[in-house]
Amino acid sequence: MKTLFLSLAIITFGSRHVSAETFNFNPNLLVPDNGGSVSDSETISSSITSIQSIKVTLNISPVLPGAANAMINGDFWAYLQNSNGGGPNNAWLLNRIGTTDASQPTDAGNIGNGFAITLFDSAPQDIHLAPNPNGALPGGTLTGNWQPDARNTSPDSVTQGDLRSSFLSVFNNQSASGNWALFIGDASQGGGVAKVDSWSLEFTGVPEPTEWAAISGIALLGFGIWRKKRLTDSSVQV
Repeated sequence: MKTLFLSLAIITFGSRHVSAETFNFNPNLLVPDNGGSVSDSETISSSITSIQSIKVTLNISPVLPGAANAMINGDFWAYLQNSNGGGPNNAWLLNRIGTTDASQPTDAGNIGNGFAITLFDSAPQDIHLAPNPNGALPGGTLTGNWQPDARNTSPDSVTQGDLRSSFLSVFNNQSASGNWALFIGDASQGGGVAKVDSWSLEFTGVPEPTEWAAISGIALLGFGIWRKKRLTDSSVQV
């Protein structure tokens, strides 16, 4: 009986659904070369009142094919902004990835030619350290799961060694509802025009206190029934 009711509590805990919602956007924004920047602002309504974690997916591609029109990933910066208030509101997603010192004209950074990536704080590796594709320009599209760059430094002078402080966790415990904006730009001359094909936000909410109360209640109920049966069994044996 003890095993049965403890198992019931564990199963109930495992089956509790933590709130998660995904919002997809398709702005098809053009990002001009050499200092150009754009933004896409989206207002969302979510049932998540306290954020536990965020994943951001970015799909960015060159407008035209060929080496002469390669977008060069190391030229780009991007950050996510939440204008709802209640805490820090910027998380740096990209900041001239692959550059050791962006102030040096010869430091091109990552020579990939596009992004199809998902960024979240618990991913295995910093995207700033993403390896260059094999071969000459244009490189391939960078894919996979990465930590955001998180270097809150001017794209004109960012270095690999800069402090990483602007993670997606800056939005933790805030509401997912409200206005979210993606800012993206090309900080260096050379390369072609890029297009933000799509991006998305996936929010995971902090479990509600009522969920934990229900789990604790079931566990205590199971223990109480087991204890009562044990006492009854002991009386019978005497």
